[in-house]
Amino acid sequence: DLSSEGPITNVVERELISVHMKTIVEMENSGVVYMLKNDKQDDLKCMYGLLQRVEGGLLCMCDAMKGYIRECGKTLVDSEGDINNTVTYVQSLLDLKERFDLFLKNSFCNDHTFKQAICSEFEHFLNLNPKSPEYLSLFIDDKLKKGTKGYQSKTLKEYSIRA
Repeated sequence: DLSSEGPITNVVERELISVHMKTIVEMENSGVVYMLKNDKQDDLKCMYGLLQRVEGGLLCMCDAMKGYIRECGKTLVDSEGDINNTVTYVQSLLDLKERFDLFLKNSFCNDHTFKQAICSEFEHFLNLNPKSPEYLSLFIDDKLKKGTKGYQSKTLKEYSIRA
């Protein structure tokens, strides 16, 4: 009956999704962090579709993603002293950003909230290292010094945009 479909759907969503969404998102071997670590883009997209049905579902998912980004970024920034190569350091940061941009596109439907979260978390951990602007400058300088040797002009333009 059409008149009872809406109320039944609301009860099912509340009891099966809303009540358990934090548990679903934080599960050790199948939660958001696990899926991000293991590049489970399709599974994240399914979870995104499920959690968007309930109020606060996407924020719960986004918070878990933000924590993971912060952890990854802090690890990169902390290991910067071990790297000794600013180009490698910046390239690692760019690779991480590209990875999360793919998640944003393929799993989170370019959701504005997720996009803002990714940007703010990257901004946060880049600001943990006061030398990040200098390293970024050295990275771009390195790419420009190499000029077109082995790089197409399109590739150089992409590096400067990504950086």
